[in-house]
Amino acid sequence: MSIGGSLIDGDFDRSGGYDGHGFYLGGYFQHAPEEGFQFRGSGVVGLFDLDVDRTYANGSGTATSSGETSGESWGVDARLGWSFKLDDETFLTPFAQISYNHASVDGWTESGGLFPAHINGFESSTTISRIGLSAKSFVSETTTVFGSVAWAHVLDAQNPTVTGSLLVAECDDSNPLQAFCNIGGTSDGVIDDWAEVTIGTRVELSADAVFDLSVTGMLGEDLLGGAIKACISKAF
Repeated sequence: MSIGGSLIDGDFDRSGGYDGHGFYLGGYFQHAPEEGFQFRGSGVVGLFDLDVDRTYANGSGTATSSGETSGESWGVDARLGWSFKLDDETFLTPFAQISYNHASVDGWTESGGLFPAHINGFESSTTISRIGLSAKSFVSETTTVFGSVAWAHVLDAQNPTVTGSLLVAECDDSNPLQAFCNIGGTSDGVIDDWAEVTIGTRVELSADAVFDLSVTGMLGEDLLGGAIKACISKAF
């Protein structure tokens, strides 16, 4: 069982973006000898808060409207690997992983910019495979440093349908701006492929509890993002 928090940061195409924080509760089981076949399965549920900046064309330039929202997510994953010993302290593990994630985001109302809007809530889900290589090294009896590189590919995605209305439309009344009510579209969703790099450290707090801290960067076509993750796990 684990409980932890995360920091989220990402960019949109037109220099807008989002950032936020959240916490999660998860559970996992694993067969993980130092050498040989390894298997891990896990599930997690989480809550998060986001600050969103929407940048759009405005004449010859751009304008930005901002808002705050929250949401929830859950996911499951399974991972297979084979661990090799490089020396007494260092191990390499090629792995393959598949994960399913579902997220729902509450609606929010923007402020600022020439055309702030109310954005309705939406949902999305993705199934993603990863192939990569992880490494860990014991630097002391209680501290381990670890890292991984992986290539991620989207196997299936339910892209969110996002709808909203410009606040100037006054959608509760009849006026010439009704055309700007309930504007919608389906997001392009996540890109098909990207690279991930993670580095982190793990500290044993007791015989059955550990603390993990890691940083992950994601890079692909039209994608630049990252996350910081911290959690405490306890065996039962």
